[in-house]
Formats: sequence, structure tokens, C-alpha cells
Amino acid sequence: MLLEHWGLYAPNASMLKQRLAVRTTLLFLLLSFTGASVQAQIGVRLLEEHDTNDDAFAYTTGTYTPRAGSVLLAVVTNSSGTANNADSYAQPTSATGNGLTWTRMNSVLFASNNRRLTIFRAYTGNNVTQGSFTVNFPGEGNGQRRRSATIQIIELVGLEVTGTNGSDAFAAVNTATGTNSTATVTVGGAIDFAGTGMMGIFATNDNDFEGQEENGWDMLSNVDISSENLSAGISYALNTYDNSARMTDMTGNWAAIGIRLAPAEYYFNFPVVSTSAAS
Repeated sequence: MLLEHWGLYAPNASMLKQRLAVRTTLLFLLLSFTGASVQAQIGVRLLEEHDTNDDAFAYTTGTYTPRAGSVLLAVVTNSSGTANNADSYAQPTSATGNGLTWTRMNSVLFASNNRRLTIFRAYTGNNVTQGSFTVNFPGEGNGQRRRSATIQIIELVGLEVTGTNGSDAFAAVNTATGTNSTATVTVGGAIDFAGTGMMGIFATNDNDFEGQEENGWDMLSNVDISSENLSAGISYALNTYDNSARMTDMTGNWAAIGIRLAPAEYYFNFPVVSTSAAS
């Protein structure tokens, strides 16, 4: 059973239900004349977690099944190879899984080039194939093999799915690195209305993820490989004006990626919303 988290509608209107034909007709006419729209409700759930301290050029998760029409995020952290050259800490070259096209969105080196944080996205469309995710790294020889990796697969619904491979689902993305105890990453542009989702993705070279999400945010997932001093955590807020993601009580060197989610807009369309857990 996978627990699913839903955000609120924005702007802050009552939940619209098509119970009465007269009410529905009046609302339709009002929106037609005003050109108003109703935003979709954003939902997020964790599909898969994976960690391994094997030396390799490719890492693969267990199997999972995404839903049609969802946007997937794959969060990958890895330790660099032992060789002191660029190939041992280069970013992933590609990713595959579920018969989808995965696009690398961002990749950040930290901890003196010894650790890396990368995110990929994919849009399922009508594809609901069960499968696993594989990330591939460049290089050759034992010294360039990555020493460990963690992977977290997130499913998002209620986002804009236009653009190339669901690119419009993310209104803004930014990165940051540091060593202070509070990790902060700020995305560009002010948020004009509540209901816009924010996600913070954090990685450290600590053997256990000890970061604490800020007030009003929820922790979605954290993974660690204690033997490799590699850990990652993901927090989110689905109804916020804040355009910064923060994690307190961080230790060691860290990297962060902040993502502002773009809710889909339903014109004259009031979707039926389920808040039950998804399986």
C-alpha cells in the first residue's frame, strides 16, 4: 500500500462537486464570462527506494507501476570512482525504465567532487507498464566505477504535462551546495497564490540523513548508505507561498535541488478528487 498525499485547490475555493445541475450550470456560465480557471489538485507518492554500495557503471531499482498521466521524478545520488579524473565523477549519461523517455533535469557535484546529486523526469502519458529504473554512468576500468548509489522514484499527478516530455510540470528549478547546518535552495520568481507545490531534494556526505524538514513541510523519503557516507532526503509542501526549500540539522557537505511544481489548470472542468491511499 502506497500512501498518497494530496494538496489543496488554489485559489482557496470550496471543493466543487457536480451535485446539482443548476449549480453546475451557473458556475459554468460564470467561469465562461470571467475566463477564470480552477487549478488541479497536486498529488505525490513515493514509488520506489533503492540503495547499494556496489561498484558499478549502472544501478537498477526494484519494479514499480506508475499511473497513466503522471510525471515521474528519479532522484539519484552516487559516490565518485576512486580514480582522480573527470570520468570518475562525471554526471550520468542516460536513464531507462518503464518504457519511458527519461530526461536529465539537473546534476550537482559536491563534497570536493566525491558525491553527486542528479534528477531525471519522465511523463507516462498512457503508458502504465510495470518496470524498473536504471541509471547509467560513463567511464571504464575499476577506478572509474561509482562506489555506491541511492535512487528514489516519485510520482506526481495534477501537474501541467505540456512541453517536451512533461517539462512544463516544473515551473522553476535551482541548485545549491554548502556546509552550513541549514541547507536552503531558492527557485526564481515569486509564488502568487497558495496551492503551488514545492519540493526540496537534499543529499549529504553523511552516513545517515539527519536533516529535519521545515514547519509546514512533509518528509517524503530518506535513504542512506552508511558505509559510503552517502544519504538523501526529499521534502515537499503542496500548498505554500514559499519559493525556498530548507532542511535544518544538516551535517557534512550537502547539495540541494529546489523544484517549484506547476499545477494543471482545468477550464470549466471540476475533477472528482480522491484522497484515499493509492495501492
